[in-house]
Amino acid sequence: DDLVTPSGQTAAWLLEIVNLGEAARVSLMPVSGAQSPTLLPYVAHPLDLEEVGRITLEMRLLLGRANQRGDLDRGAADELRKLGHLLFDELLPGRIKAWLRQADGVDLLLRTDETLVDVPWELLHTGDGFLSLRVNIGRLIAAQGVAHPLSPRELRAPYDVLVVADPCGDLDAAYDEGIDLRDSLDGKSFLSVGLKSSDVPRSYIRENIREFDILHFAGHAEIDGAGEGWMLSDGRFTVEDVERLAGGRPFPSLVFANACGSARGHHVRGGTRATWTLARAMIHAGVRHFIGTHWDLPDQIAGDFAQHFYGGLAEGLSVGGALRRARTALSLQHGEATILWGSYCLYGDPHYVYFPEAIGVARESVDFELPILDVSPQQGRAIRHNLDLPVRDLMARDGKWIGPFPNMRKQTQVLGISALGQT
Repeated sequence: DDLVTPSGQTAAWLLEIVNLGEAARVSLMPVSGAQSPTLLPYVAHPLDLEEVGRITLEMRLLLGRANQRGDLDRGAADELRKLGHLLFDELLPGRIKAWLRQADGVDLLLRTDETLVDVPWELLHTGDGFLSLRVNIGRLIAAQGVAHPLSPRELRAPYDVLVVADPCGDLDAAYDEGIDLRDSLDGKSFLSVGLKSSDVPRSYIRENIREFDILHFAGHAEIDGAGEGWMLSDGRFTVEDVERLAGGRPFPSLVFANACGSARGHHVRGGTRATWTLARAMIHAGVRHFIGTHWDLPDQIAGDFAQHFYGGLAEGLSVGGALRRARTALSLQHGEATILWGSYCLYGDPHYVYFPEAIGVARESVDFELPILDVSPQQGRAIRHNLDLPVRDLMARDGKWIGPFPNMRKQTQVLGISALGQT
């Protein structure tokens, strides 16, 4: 039977890809609502891990050519799209690829095992756009020999947020990121925001990490054979620290590690596997969602992304919806050549809404927090095409283009914005 079309049928879908050696077991199913099937069909799809590894390596080498702003030249950007499309073809059977090309704006839970954790799933290209610009994607990893994670903490307003920024006192941009986040979130009645900066020792994190619902870290990270560790004023907070603290009260529900390994900015570092090592330990300790980066980002870009993400979260968007809006906003803000939005990776269910109290509250002023481009409709269409954005992610009002908005139908009713026709 044909797969159910994604639009209007269910809010969240599970795409499961299990490595069986020379083949992958690939299945796609709804995970909410009455349409969840009793019989779960799958497709056995040939899997060439050597070829997948080669394409992944080429993509990482290309990303390493990005300049300090995170821009790729036109040739490199085109090559990245081609490699992303090739990886899309290599990993997925035809029917599921066709489904994903229709799946604008859905929540997609991607479940794989640890042998596929290095794959840059967010940069798969459907032929119409990069996957993480089209859907709200979150990773779920099946890990062998790992005990069942602790139950996540119970959340209720006011939610306690801790921003740790520039803990070593040597990253001015990270400090500014922390100040900006505190100032933008502190006025929300359902949030209680604390900021810790400059001299932040390991003991402070160890003593206080379980006191907060959300933890945002902006600072240095170091990578070694054991994974990623956050640099603090007197040493590193490591995977071993997380494992030692696990078993008591749950960790924060959301951890955003907006960490860089160099004060200079952009360079390819330990990558996805190191990020997953830390994410796995924290999820086992009760973290519901972990956001990290595949490679380093310029400081200003990282701060902009965090602002867009938390702005969407505080408006009542799902964690996946807020992340996709931040990715798209970064593309609009910094131009079509930037690929920095692709660095961010979400482990956890993208469908989850952290602040239901905010739904419907801030929609009237949403356009003031998004980039407004003073261009003609024709230029806007060109921007949408060059950025590989779905048509519903850019909207026109009074001759200007505003974007990106998730859940377009509801917002057009509130804001009186007219959406473009179908392409």
